[in-house]
Amino acid sequence: MSCTAAADVAVAIRSMIVRGAPAIGCAAAFGVALEAQRQKHGTPAQFAAAMELGFKTLAESRPTAVNLFWALDRMRAVLSANKDDPMSAAAKLAEAALRSSSPMWRQSRHRTRRRRARADGARVLTHCNTGALATAGHGTALGVIRSARDQGSAFR
Repeated sequence: MSCTAAADVAVAIRSMIVRGAPAIGCAAAFGVALEAQRQKHGTPAQFAAAMELGFKTLAESRPTAVNLFWALDRMRAVLSANKDDPMSAAAKLAEAALRSSSPMWRQSRHRTRRRRARADGARVLTHCNTGALATAGHGTALGVIRSARDQGSAFR
């Protein structure tokens, strides 16, 4: 699925094309950035209204996803912080949203890679969306297992 707007990202989250808490947060941030890019040529009032609808649409896509709301709050703060800028045209806000979404993705990848486990001789069972597709690339529970394996731990 290709996404060009917040509504597209919301569909991907709602239909579970995007799954796993970290991945949902990253997708939401990029959804805000996509919407800002789409709306950057509108008037400030049009931009604000469209962005509010984009935030609402994304928030409704998975109401129980903590990372979704973390990302939306962070992106809302980026947009709010740029409103008092003398160059607060829609294009400036769109650029700020895009600059903020990429670091969230990198931070999520870094956090999941840092997790470690002592797994020598352990039997490991995991379920749900724990691998690289559920995060920004390394995995949550499965990422811990991958890191343990990379460090030489033996487990089943």
